[in-house]
Amino acid sequence: MYIKMLLRYLIIFAVLPMLSGCLSHPNLAGPRGNAHLTAVSLKEQREARLTVKVYQQIPDAAFDVRDIQVQRCHQYLGDDAPSDETLTDDLILAAYTHGLDGVSEIHFEKKGGLLQNCWYVKRAIAKSFRIKAE
Repeated sequence: MYIKMLLRYLIIFAVLPMLSGCLSHPNLAGPRGNAHLTAVSLKEQREARLTVKVYQQIPDAAFDVRDIQVQRCHQYLGDDAPSDETLTDDLILAAYTHGLDGVSEIHFEKKGGLLQNCWYVKRAIAKSFRIKAE
């Protein structure tokens, strides 16, 4: 009898607060769905899209080649899931902030994100680089 009562209180005071925390806390994986990045101005986002180009493969004139990645969280079922286009825009913005000229070889992956308070996390990985001026 004592053990049943102890288990009941353990569930009430340990498990329920953890479950309610999942509903009220922000995710730990990055921006939600296709939401606008409010930390970056629209002017900077526009400039990034005009400056950084997306290539199918790394051009011969490329140097300073490095991997770059971004990710987004699909937190609420009612929200739009992160799209490839949104993640590509995020890659362009990340390359722009590092002073790079292009991205290529973009790959997308989707992983479970319950420990990050997301249904899943969608990630984009690409090569980024600068291009020698001719």
